[in-house]
Amino acid sequence: MPDMNKKVSKGSGNTGVPGETPKSPAAAGRKKTVVERIPMGPINTSAGSGNDRAAVSSLPVASPGAGERAKLLPPAGEFSSYSRSKSGGSVCGGLCFAAGMGVAIYFIVKAFSGSHKPNLQFQFKTPYAGGGTIIISNKGDKDVKIEDIQFRINGVINTTKEGVIYGDLAPWGKTTIEAEKTDGIWTTYTIKEPSGDDSVVLKAGETSNCTYVFDSAKGVLDVGVMPKGVDVTIDGKSHKLELAGQCKGEACDDPVPGWHLGGYLPNWAIYEEGFKVEDIPVDKINHIYYAFIGYDQAGNIFSLDYNSDNIQLPMLMQLKKQHAYVL
Repeated sequence: MPDMNKKVSKGSGNTGVPGETPKSPAAAGRKKTVVERIPMGPINTSAGSGNDRAAVSSLPVASPGAGERAKLLPPAGEFSSYSRSKSGGSVCGGLCFAAGMGVAIYFIVKAFSGSHKPNLQFQFKTPYAGGGTIIISNKGDKDVKIEDIQFRINGVINTTKEGVIYGDLAPWGKTTIEAEKTDGIWTTYTIKEPSGDDSVVLKAGETSNCTYVFDSAKGVLDVGVMPKGVDVTIDGKSHKLELAGQCKGEACDDPVPGWHLGGYLPNWAIYEEGFKVEDIPVDKINHIYYAFIGYDQAGNIFSLDYNSDNIQLPMLMQLKKQHAYVL
């Protein structure tokens, strides 16, 4: 253990620690240290989070003056050994280590501060025939301000009609809806959210919704189906939402592999028994038989109950997406 009471001559270069080789007298006679400010070059923060630290730790310094050479900043943990030679003297030391660490921390924070990705999910409900409700949940730990919502459906919405869109995610009289594009069956609609004090903010952990009304539906049946996808715009960036309620792990396994085990879902069940699609025990069966869809001699199919089919068939589609083994 070193003798902490032992006197060490100032400038001698001796540390006073037994067993350590004293520094040469030449080391004590070095020229006066000159500390320079080293300006930083531009930083690319567009890299993914996995590259942010690497981008920070290899920042190029600005072009040096005459007779000097440009160097790269070393990784954050090696600032103490970094030095630049000028007129034979050392340009670095403890101050360079502290300054370098500060620069690294600053740019790491800057790189990560704008990389937050919202964790939003959506679900779909059919409140009545001719209507669809988009439910968005904020599963993240930060509030998000939604600028617009995009969804693609086979329903035809009269965007010039008042009241075709409403709900917490579509404040009445402050929200507009536009048809962006169509392929003849599927149409992409955009809900434009208000700004300023009327902005739509979905708080962390909360769920909100909006309902749209369509006049008719394209396709084989005159039945509106669930959206093909839902996207939201936040801070000028579009984010595709994941469908909530999807099975995970063992819950995605067929409960009766090798067998067809199913049950009938009659279209009149919502009237007489109040039975809904979400009441189907998908953890016990793998087939659902819907009763009934009409057809004629030419092979054309058609709805036998417009009201029931518009409510139940879209929900069956969503159930299928959440549990892929269900047929």
